[in-house]
Amino acid sequence: MDLLREGLAPYRMTAVLELVAQVLSSSERGYIVTPNTDHVVRYHRDPEFRRAVDGAWMRLADGMPVVWASRLLRNPLPERVAGSDLLPELCELAARQGYSVFLLGGREGVARRAAEILKNRFRGLKVAGTYTPVEGFAQDLQDQEAALEAVNRVVPDILFVGVGSPAQELWVWRNWDRLRVRVAVCCGAALDYAAGTKPRAPHWMRRAGLEWLWRLVHEPRRLWRRYLVDDLAFFWIVLRAVWERHRRN
Repeated sequence: MDLLREGLAPYRMTAVLELVAQVLSSSERGYIVTPNTDHVVRYHRDPEFRRAVDGAWMRLADGMPVVWASRLLRNPLPERVAGSDLLPELCELAARQGYSVFLLGGREGVARRAAEILKNRFRGLKVAGTYTPVEGFAQDLQDQEAALEAVNRVVPDILFVGVGSPAQELWVWRNWDRLRVRVAVCCGAALDYAAGTKPRAPHWMRRAGLEWLWRLVHEPRRLWRRYLVDDLAFFWIVLRAVWERHRRN
């Protein structure tokens, strides 16, 4: 048993960028998800979310606990590849190779601000468009359809979807056959970080697997239950997987 049925991609960031570049230069397409501990717990509880994750082209570990768990399971991942890191890296790739991007997510003004900052940072970056979802996007079918139409109107090469999990993974999965994009990335809070509207944990905290603590301190009301109650199930999932592997051997 692995953390996910289809497994996590054992790639470093450099390899991910190379693979995305290959897809963009071919007739292929695919979407990327970045599971963390919260995603793994939901994956084992929610069949529809599981199908959305399994349907992804790449599943990249966003969270050091997931990387550590892979080592316990003797299927080690080389490093964490977070959606928040993937967004600027792919924007740099897009600017260098002439691809366009679309930013979907964040509160009012966040996507537009992120677009301006990214364009200033990466000269030549083509931002095909931005879209700000309504509050409650996960339940608003009309706004979900409007977001789809906004993306398809400009046909970007890379779509970043940061509307929170599980809404972003489910929206991309349900609409994948209709989305006119080559690569889609479910990137969580990456747009907020890119726009500077939320502070990101220092690099040392990210490497130490403490980014969750940084986020909890800054958003206690929203995140306390996720990190301190719901995600405890992650450790039982890992222990069960370790036990099953030991029993087979």
